[in-house]
Amino acid sequence: MTAPRLAVATALIATAVACGRTPAPAPAPAPPAAPSVAQQYAALPDTVVCVVDRTTERGLRDLQAKRAANGSVVLLVDNQINSLDQIHPVGVAAGYAGNEVWYSRSAPITLQSRNYIRYGGERRVPLNQLRRVGAYQGIPLFSAPADTVRPQAVYVPVRVGCIFTAYVREDLNRG
Repeated sequence: MTAPRLAVATALIATAVACGRTPAPAPAPAPPAAPSVAQQYAALPDTVVCVVDRTTERGLRDLQAKRAANGSVVLLVDNQINSLDQIHPVGVAAGYAGNEVWYSRSAPITLQSRNYIRYGGERRVPLNQLRRVGAYQGIPLFSAPADTVRPQAVYVPVRVGCIFTAYVREDLNRG
């Protein structure tokens, strides 16, 4: 091969090799730091939920909370986002009758030596329309603030959210 042809062939080979090389990719940017649990909680929509609270005079209080993407109510406790159901479950310990046998069987309840019978289904009652009047088997009982010392009706908390079932005095419900 002659020198000029050799030079052209070498140049073509060098160009072909250079064209086949790709530059090394730039390093990927570091992923953004995950938001802290507190930041995640703060970003959720605010909500207020009524709960039984035996430490207050009224026996109920509005609890500031957040609403999770799935619709459940959540609270930040010990830097963990927990559902309200885990923290404040329905049951005697929390002050709700929803899982009690006497409630599920619609059994009468007693307050101040008077029997009360279940009247209607569950309903939401705003906490400012209730006052604590006693307890039945560990579950607090409520009545209307203007009701007498021996209320005509009492409200039994069934579950979180100020959900109650009314019970009326048996002697007033005879027809």
